[in-house]
Amino acid sequence: PPLSESAELLAAVSKTGKTVVRIAGDDANFSIIQVRYDDRSAAQAVTDRMISLGHRRIGFLGGAESSGTTRRRLAGYRDALRLQGLRFDPALIRFADFTFASGASEGDALLCSEDRPSAIVCANDEMASGVLHAARLHELKVPKDLAVSGFDDSLLARQVWPPLTSVRQPIQEMAERAAQLALGIRAPELSGLPDEFSHTLIERESSGETP
Repeated sequence: PPLSESAELLAAVSKTGKTVVRIAGDDANFSIIQVRYDDRSAAQAVTDRMISLGHRRIGFLGGAESSGTTRRRLAGYRDALRLQGLRFDPALIRFADFTFASGASEGDALLCSEDRPSAIVCANDEMASGVLHAARLHELKVPKDLAVSGFDDSLLARQVWPPLTSVRQPIQEMAERAAQLALGIRAPELSGLPDEFSHTLIERESSGETP
């Protein structure tokens, strides 16, 4: 993404006659082969974890509202609230552009609310790092006053303070499977890879308790 969600690009490459595989695209029914990642279940899992830690007002910070990644992760967030019997509050939802600066700006907007969230689930690590910055400006201690989580388990998640709880995506395995499909390889070490991959929740200090 976002290339694997571009209808114009997918239409263009389809005309080349080449074998094309897209990774982690949206849910549109294109004829192009896709290796998927279960964003929705991953977002539900990290939101469930925030709820299990006692949070009831949980914000969600996504990328562009039109992004398939944002839509799927927001859906998982809403799934968790619904299944746990918590009310969905549109005032706790903000959209940005997946950058640190936008995370800081939209995080500030959430934290300026009179009834601010006690936890914020972010759709990537860069925005989550921006939220950490906003929390510091508001003199909030993470995770005592605000729990924060990211997505991607990037190097940044381990470099900021406190280190970010984040969702790890199996990027290498997805790339191997995509290459296998594109090249028609049926190597034994790759033959067992699925077309849809699941997540791993990596808990660190930014969300409070860790295993």
